[in-house]
Formats: sequence, structure tokens, C-alpha cells
Amino acid sequence: MKKKNDKENITSSEMALVVLDMIKKMSDSFYRELIPKIEKSGIKLDEARKALFIEEVIIINFWIVSKALSPDKKMLDELHKIYLHWRSFLIKTEADSEIKEFIKKEEEKLNKRYKEYYKHFDAKAEFVLALAMLENMINPKGLEKKKLTDIRLMFYISSYVFETIKTVLDLRRAIRITDI
Repeated sequence: MKKKNDKENITSSEMALVVLDMIKKMSDSFYRELIPKIEKSGIKLDEARKALFIEEVIIINFWIVSKALSPDKKMLDELHKIYLHWRSFLIKTEADSEIKEFIKKEEEKLNKRYKEYYKHFDAKAEFVLALAMLENMINPKGLEKKKLTDIRLMFYISSYVFETIKTVLDLRRAIRITDI
């Protein structure tokens, strides 16, 4: 039995897999909780927009993890490598050059979102961050003409971000990464 102060020892690669599993669970839960709230606010999402929505939910959770675990660069690099490899299965080709180009574009999209979310977070603009996340989830291609300013949705997203950062930090405190 572990003592209270004992931490589990794992490698960066093992931690990346633990965090990836956590992201999958968090994304599923967030999606399931948020979709009814969005529909209640009068926004309808067809299947194509739901697919873009879940993609953005996953990106938000990757950003949260990257924000909370920024000192663990080796683990985050491994986590992003796994994510980009997984995303490469979406492209219907076996040509290495096309796969590499797809991965490059996916990495650019991820970096663009991270930059946007860090800008708002670092400015302590929680509701602007929540609004940016909501816009990217609901209206990623600028198709929706009306502005998405539902304060209840923004509050829910903002609360989710901070609660999830705390959850990720709690996990990190319980683990010692052995190959930093």
C-alpha cells in the first residue's frame, strides 16, 4: 500500500498515455454535458457540425492539459505526437508526402488554437476565452451569422476550464515522471 506522500513513478511516454486517456474521458463528458445546453440555447448542430464540435472539444482539452502541464515538455511532446499520429488516420491515402502535409496542417491548427487560448487566458479574460472556445466549437468556419454570447454557456465553459486544470494538476501531483 502506498503511503500518503508516495507518488507513482512513470515515464513521459507512460504519462502521455495516461493523459491521453484522461483527455478522451474529459472530452466525452464535456461533449455530452454541453450539447444539450447548446441546443437549449437555440443552436442546432447537424452531424457535420457536431463532428467539428467534438474535434474542437478535444483541442480544448489538449490545450487545458498543455496549460496545466507546461513544465513537462517531454511528456507533452509525446502526447502531441500520439495525437497527430491518430489524426493522420483520417486522411484516405497511403502516400507519405500527403500524410506529412496533413499532419503539418493539423499541427498548425492546434498551434493556432493554443496561441488564441493562451492569449485570452494570460490576459485573465476568462469570458473572452470561453467565448472564443464557444465560437470555435459552434462556428468554426464562420458560418453562423449571429453572435454566440449566451452568458450561461460562457460561464459553464469558463468553469469547466478552471475545474479541469485543477483536475489535471491533481493528477500530476500524484505522479513522478522519471525521465524528465
